[in-house]
Amino acid sequence: MTATPPQPPLDPTLERALKAIGACLEAVEAHVPKPAPPPSGGWLAEIPKWAPVITPIVVAVLGALLAYYLTGYFQQTLDLRKLELEVQKFALEQRKTDLSGIGQMRDLIAQLYEEGITPQQAQAIALSLAAFGDLAAPPLIHAIQTGSPNRRTGAEAGLAAAALAAPDGVCGALSQVLDNRTALFSWQTHESAIRLLGQLGCQNQRLSVEAFGRLLGGGVAAYRPTVHEDGVPEVDDVIVRRLLDEQQRTLQRMSAAAQLARQGTE
Repeated sequence: MTATPPQPPLDPTLERALKAIGACLEAVEAHVPKPAPPPSGGWLAEIPKWAPVITPIVVAVLGALLAYYLTGYFQQTLDLRKLELEVQKFALEQRKTDLSGIGQMRDLIAQLYEEGITPQQAQAIALSLAAFGDLAAPPLIHAIQTGSPNRRTGAEAGLAAAALAAPDGVCGALSQVLDNRTALFSWQTHESAIRLLGQLGCQNQRLSVEAFGRLLGGGVAAYRPTVHEDGVPEVDDVIVRRLLDEQQRTLQRMSAAAQLARQGTE
């Protein structure tokens, strides 16, 4: 193998020149500013450093919020359940009261239909029934329908008293008597109903009173098919005229009551 011959030594003058050039380059490099290091990721890069501190705080806050929400939810559910139980309890108590009231009404109605009842007794029983408000209207109207003068007088007083507590219900029940065209009620019941509508000032039933007047305006031929005739006297011109007079008085009472109501609002 052939050996590489050694390089000849540099000329001393050339060597000194090269060293001088190197020194100049080092001096220039020392005065040139170095570029800024590239960004390391900003605040996102700092997250891993703070993760051990931040994580427990975030978990605690989220846990507190979840506990607050669940507590409110379960409390609301509990309150709704309590309210539902209270409503059911109230409905049960109301049902017991209604059943008790029905029993009392049944006893009073039985007393009202006793034979030989006096006007004073009939009125006292009817006034007791009036305490049940509009619930008393149907049995009291039926008591008028039976034809007993004493029972009729007491029932009219009871209806007037019941209207003090439940005017809409009682007035509505009386207007149904006039609106009926199936011969369900006698002319005496019609007479009581139309008189009470006027005395009680049942303004919402004016149309029923007017329609009944038009029916009576057709005479016996028009009115008689709508009347339950189970006794005497039978419907004739005198009875129709009597009912028409009562109908006119009722309209006058309603008009007067309406006028007073308007004056009270002025």
